[in-house]
Amino acid sequence: MFRDSPEVYRKAVMAAELAGESFNRLAKDVLNRVVGQVDPRRGAGGKGGSNAASVMQAGLACDHRLCDRNVMRVIGDLWRGNLPLGDAFWNWAVLGGLVVNVSTSLGFLWLITIDQPLLALVVGYGLSLPFNLVATMGVWRAAARHDGPRIQADLARIAVLVWMGALSLS
Repeated sequence: MFRDSPEVYRKAVMAAELAGESFNRLAKDVLNRVVGQVDPRRGAGGKGGSNAASVMQAGLACDHRLCDRNVMRVIGDLWRGNLPLGDAFWNWAVLGGLVVNVSTSLGFLWLITIDQPLLALVVGYGLSLPFNLVATMGVWRAAARHDGPRIQADLARIAVLVWMGALSLS
């Protein structure tokens, strides 16, 4: 596909890197807000005893591998519904969903304009739909564990279905 045009390939790689950088910035921002609030040993709201939580709570720059491990831990906690409902809904579904879906939509439109429909499909849907699924499942499962009023959990479930459905179709 790219043999005829190395320039198109270079631009496609740049678009993928830009989308990856946007996601990494979002993940680190969410990690800064969430890490330390959920510790698997202590439950929601507990202060983590790990080095990573201490580093992130202190606001210090962390080792790249340390941040990656924390991001994956937090994403795993999101998937399992171990994050507080408010964090799962507002940080991951609303804010994260908006950033990821706007970024991938812009990448999709740019790739369509340079006549790369297959790559545009991969960027536009192959990156955003998995995120939308993880965020939706995270909110759904966090709502099942929510200790507050049941109406909050039910409204969060309805809102995340509508929000992610709208983002996925746009």
